[in-house]
Amino acid sequence: RSTNPPRLRHGWTTSAAANGPITIGAGLVWSVDTSGQTLDGLDPATGHLVVHHAVTLDSSQHFPTATIAPGWVLIESADHVAAFTLTSTTTKRH
Repeated sequence: RSTNPPRLRHGWTTSAAANGPITIGAGLVWSVDTSGQTLDGLDPATGHLVVHHAVTLDSSQHFPTATIAPGWVLIESADHVAAFTLTSTTTKRH
């Protein structure tokens, strides 16, 4: 048993409505705003919204989670997959 257990310290809280599960990858914290139907990328140091793209969800998608792959962010979107390419300044939807 450690005499100095790890401690958590609150870093930030975002004002973005990112209310879905989170994924960390490609230098950002990703979440889906299920109410606003957007894919949000947050700065992991500050929580500020960096990337914001519309996605189409349906009522069966309770926990849409972004998947990060080299050069891509993928998200289930209604009855298909929305794929976004990662660039140094923006993401572009395909």
